[in-house]
Amino acid sequence: MGYYTEFNPDAHLRITPPLKPRDLAALEKFIWHTYHGDESLWGSFTWMVSRTRLVPWPDHGKYYGWKEWIRYLIRVWFEPNGYKINGRVWFLGDVDTDAGYFCVDDNVVTIDPMSSKEIRNDFLYQIRVRQRGEKPQYVNSR
Repeated sequence: MGYYTEFNPDAHLRITPPLKPRDLAALEKFIWHTYHGDESLWGSFTWMVSRTRLVPWPDHGKYYGWKEWIRYLIRVWFEPNGYKINGRVWFLGDVDTDAGYFCVDDNVVTIDPMSSKEIRNDFLYQIRVRQRGEKPQYVNSR
């Protein structure tokens, strides 16, 4: 049981400048302590953190509360420590109205809603292109 969310196959958000090793360790510790210390937080943080990217755990599926977590981390950790998050990720949740693009531009988060049909068409397009060995272009991207 749980709430499932799909992302575009190469989903990630960029971190700039790259995290210093000590900042990466501090962020991982912050995430762990925040999640385990505050029962009121939404869902679980199901994205992996590297020095340069935030990436959804592959094949995890149960991504609930992820939008709130990323907004929270930007506000209380990335921004105060001088880091910027950027990127555009499409998502498709279990509910048809939970679909669109999650956009971050220099730590400013916006959501560009789309129909689940548009997202599914984009997803299927990308799969077909990858099967041919080509690099996909986002059909519905700006």
